[in-house]
Amino acid sequence: MDRHPSSTQLGTCSTRKKQILDAIGATGATARIYVGPSGLRELDARRLCLERLFADLTAMGSRKLVIELDESLVDHDRRWLFAAKRVSNSDLEYDHLRAHEECLLWIADAVAWCWAAKGSWRERIRKIGVVEVTDL
Repeated sequence: MDRHPSSTQLGTCSTRKKQILDAIGATGATARIYVGPSGLRELDARRLCLERLFADLTAMGSRKLVIELDESLVDHDRRWLFAAKRVSNSDLEYDHLRAHEECLLWIADAVAWCWAAKGSWRERIRKIGVVEVTDL
């Protein structure tokens, strides 16, 4: 029986994900996951995470924050980040871009996928030294 090429690709999906994570680990890239308090509305948790991220990046001397564009969240994000910038008197710039406009967003997507998948995927990203988790 002939198999459709995509069915073969699906069979190796897990292997491909592991290869991608290994490649990310080899770059020396790091990621920090911000976990909002349980029971909080998603929008409120996002606000807390972005405010903490902004403060952490400012303290690290970072120059720019790029957030993946989600049209439904841009106004909220801008309002929160503007307030954080004003309070901290930070020079940190921020922008919303699509993943094809900033390829490093792909790393964030891969790490977020692993964190959401839990179990061995979380362990895998920790083992390659990519992740620091900050509980809020």
